[in-house]
Amino acid sequence: MKTRPNPTNSTIADDKATGKIADDDIAGFTFSSATELITTEAGGTDSFTIQLTSK
Repeated sequence: MKTRPNPTNSTIADDKATGKIADDDIAGFTFSSATELITTEAGGTDSFTIQLTSK
């Protein structure tokens, strides 16, 4: 239980509340490219984006 001293902008009558943090996100990411990824062993480059899909 977490106690919040001197609450402001609250309507908790006894200055206490109970909460639960649900860690139920599915971890993952998306991988995208504007073009087909092609490079060379001679030091060529290409660009892509990686975005996390979990919150």
